[in-house]
This record gives sequence, C-alpha cells and structure tokens, in this order.
Amino acid sequence: MTEHDPGEGGLDGAVGNQTGEQQFRLLADNAPVMIWRADTTKACDFFNKPWLDFTGRGMDQELGFGWAEGVHPEDFDRCLAIFTGAFDRRESFSMTYRLRRHDGVYRWLLDNGRPYQDAAGRFAGYFGSCVDVTEMKRALDDKDVLLREVHHRVRNNMQLITALLDMQAQGAAEQETRDRLSEAAGRIRSIALVQEQLHGADTVSGVDLGDYLRSLVTAVAGLRGRLAVEVDADPLPLPLDRAVPIGLIVNELLTNALKHAFPDGRPGTIRVEARRDAQGAVAILVADDGIGLADAMLEERPRSLGYRLIRRLAVQAAATVDLDPGSGRGTRHRIRLSPVNAPDACGV
Repeated sequence: MTEHDPGEGGLDGAVGNQTGEQQFRLLADNAPVMIWRADTTKACDFFNKPWLDFTGRGMDQELGFGWAEGVHPEDFDRCLAIFTGAFDRRESFSMTYRLRRHDGVYRWLLDNGRPYQDAAGRFAGYFGSCVDVTEMKRALDDKDVLLREVHHRVRNNMQLITALLDMQAQGAAEQETRDRLSEAAGRIRSIALVQEQLHGADTVSGVDLGDYLRSLVTAVAGLRGRLAVEVDADPLPLPLDRAVPIGLIVNELLTNALKHAFPDGRPGTIRVEARRDAQGAVAILVADDGIGLADAMLEERPRSLGYRLIRRLAVQAAATVDLDPGSGRGTRHRIRLSPVNAPDACGV
C-alpha cells in the first residue's frame, strides 16, 4: 500500500474525514485532560468527554454557566472573579479550585485558560484545560505542615538557647565575657524572629522583610529604653535563605550603634528604612544620630568579628553593605540586595 488509507488510520483517519468543528470535538474527546470552551459572552459552549466523565453530567447541564454548579461553595466567588476578570482583559489565567466529581467527592483542579481568535483575527472566546491535582496538593500540604512543625521547634530551641546565653552573660565576672555572650544571644534572637515570622505566615518558603525588620529593630533597640526607634519598610517578600543573613547583618549594625553611638547614656534615634526599586533590588538603610565612627574605630573595623561576620553574611544574601558618610553626625549603613533572580557577585 503506497497511500495512507483513512479507513485504517484510526483517529488520524477519522479526523481527516470530518469538518473543522467535528475534528476539534473528536480530538478534544480523546485528549488526556479535561477541556472546555467559552464563547465571547463568557458562556461555555463545549466540554469534552473527560470533563463530562469526571462530573457525571450531560453536556446540556454543563453548557452556559451550568458547570459552575459543581464548584465548591468556598471557591465559587474566587473562581468566577478570576475567570471573568481575565476574560474582560483578554488575558490567560491559571487557577485552582474544587470541582464535584460524579461520586460527590470534591477534587482539586488546576485550570488554565487562554483567549483564542477566529480565522479573521477576531476574539472568539476562550479555550481551557483542567487536570486533577488533588494528590499533588495533599502532598504539598503535608510538606507544609511538616515544615511548620520543624520551624516551630527550631524557634523554641533558639529561644531556649538565647535564654541560656543571657543567663550566662549575667553571671559572667568579666565585662568582655558578658558582652560576647550578649552579642551571641542577640544573633540567635534575630534568627529566632525569622522562625516566628514563618510560624504565622501563609508560606514557609519566605518572609515579609518589612515585618521582620520591624520585629528585629523593636527587639534589639528595645533593650535600650532611652533610644527612639523609627522603622519605615515596604512590604518586601524575601526568600528565607536571604532574609536570615540580612536579619543578622541588621542585627550587627544595630548592636554596634547601641554599643558605640550613644555613650554615657545619651539619648538618640535609630532609623531603619527598606525599599524595593523598579528593577527588584532592595535598599536598606540603618542610620543613627549618635557620635559617629572615630578614625581609630574605622582602622580597627576590618579586623573586628562583627565586620568579618557582615562580610560573609553579605555574600550569602547576595548583598552589598556600605558605610555612607552622609552629612552631619551619626552613622549610616546602606545594604543593597540584588534582585532575587540576579546572579550578581556581592560583598562588602
């Protein structure tokens, strides 16, 4: 046989003998996913066989907006808002929602829809496809619960370690020993604050840097009641692997300000700002109106433990830390984080 026989070609042959609409329906009914189509009025005018098999309803029941009867009541408003909003903007969308299966059980679906055009280039409606992601979502939820429990235990352990270090510091005979132990307790406290943020967050993969900085500044500067503290930070979602070292850097800068900027019990103000620019980079300012850094302190700075720690943390966070001379008295440090996905080399 030198030519393909449509009669023996299975699906290929059947498609070749059909009109455009019949070809579409035949292919859609044999697709391994649930498929729907909506016209220009947002009303659905087609569902494929896998969709109808899933819901156990007939085509006439699903057409128009009948399909929405199977959406879980808790997901209904959100689902319709995403669908109609994307439709009005002629944008693709992706959403998850629960749809009632033929046996009455609600299953989680991942629904992706996109606009399409007719042969003349005019908007003709939407095509969409759905897959059942219930098992995947359960696995992710179980992982999230496990991670929350881990973070909760880590937070409690860090709080215990901090308390032990504080007790050791209070009982130490030498002032230098007390200072070292207190500094170590402060560093651990800053990490514990991240765990506390994670415990109350919607996700365990990152924190809001703005909220984290406010908690950190309050905890550190609150140890010196005579000082005024100002925090002005935008909402800044940041991955955990960058938030922790940034928190430790800010902790070091705040601790240094408390230790050196306001001698003899003098009052003062510490200010922390955090902003994200249009390119996604984050700039953090840690400033005080204290006595500033003397020349002798600047010479010793590169050899200090705190400065060396800041250098290593900056590399870990993909950030730079610079001393800004500014104007007038006080000390100003600027921390700049490259965009989350940027591979820039960083340091101090």
